[in-house]
Amino acid sequence: MAGRSIRYLPWCFSVRFDIYGRFQLEIRREQNQWAIYRPGVGTLLADHKIVIPADLPESGITLFLNDMFHEVADGSRDIVLMP
Repeated sequence: MAGRSIRYLPWCFSVRFDIYGRFQLEIRREQNQWAIYRPGVGTLLADHKIVIPADLPESGITLFLNDMFHEVADGSRDIVLMP
């Protein structure tokens, strides 16, 4: 995540990841919980199938996502924090 900025809003932490070039996730901190969204054309769709522990710090999100999705990795791409 070095060199990339994470967006902090007064009411929300928001960051977007590219998951091995297969799909993207936007993760937000809302009401002391992590909320996961899948970006669509002009919209964000909530993804309730993915649950990130509420006590996981921001610094642990990339590792958590890697642990969760490593089965879809083909070895040629990584999880990338998007600008």
